[in-house]
Amino acid sequence: MSFPRLQLVVPTDSPADLARFSSLITLAVFLTDLATKNWALAMLGSGHAEFGLVALTVIENDGLAFSAGAGSLTPLSVVALRLGALAAVLGLAWRYGSSSLRFAVGFALVLGGGLGNASDTVFRDGVVDFISTAPLIRAVAGSPTAEGFVMNLADIWILTGLALLYPLFRVLGKAAQRRFMDVESRILGREW
Repeated sequence: MSFPRLQLVVPTDSPADLARFSSLITLAVFLTDLATKNWALAMLGSGHAEFGLVALTVIENDGLAFSAGAGSLTPLSVVALRLGALAAVLGLAWRYGSSSLRFAVGFALVLGGGLGNASDTVFRDGVVDFISTAPLIRAVAGSPTAEGFVMNLADIWILTGLALLYPLFRVLGKAAQRRFMDVESRILGREW
């Protein structure tokens, strides 16, 4: 019995091909995040399981990344902040996403993960986190009471996407710094 060969077609550098490719990645990231969260809710419930340096435990994060603002922000403000961040990422992706395959994939990972967490906030009143790094942190810190982060697959996708986009952000940051120094020197009337 033979199986058909799966061929991965890497897009050319044409903007239309990169846009289609990154749209597929965004959709795949969103769907895998949704599937893993549904799996965690169904299989773990309020339970806990440890696998070496990683533990699985379901928590609901009603704040932002790494539980920032948890319990102190209204659900509407969390949704507004998440949608604003997604709009900013979409704007950057529109402008720079077609410049390379790396950036197209990076923006797709950030957008797909961001959509996954934003949809949790809208439909579940909080993001479902279930991958705990506590056992790893305890092993590294040598402390049995050390706490770690609890995250989900969307968070991993987002961080991976940001790592891919780091060179772009570095260049954009330097360009912004140069523009700021130009404006500042004009205002102050001197060069630095």
